[in-house]
Amino acid sequence: MQSKVFDRLEEQVEQAVQRIHELSRERRKLDEKLQKLNARNKDLALEVKALSKNSISRSEFEERKKLLEERVSDLLRRFEELDQGGETAAAEAT
Repeated sequence: MQSKVFDRLEEQVEQAVQRIHELSRERRKLDEKLQKLNARNKDLALEVKALSKNSISRSEFEERKKLLEERVSDLLRRFEELDQGGETAAAEAT
């Protein structure tokens, strides 16, 4: 009877050792995956930082857009004045 108990106990110990080895392998794989994910996360954080540095805010964009629109309007008005001045000078010359 004791022999059966010891055999069963030995079998359970062997199963436990095998399970420990399996879990150890899984842990190593998960550690490797975590390292890769951490590296990827770091790369993405640097990329976001670089993009943020090179981008402008929405309000800054709107302000620049408004300034450009004002400049274009001013130039169009000046061209129109020049055209009208040229037409006036041509009419006076004839």
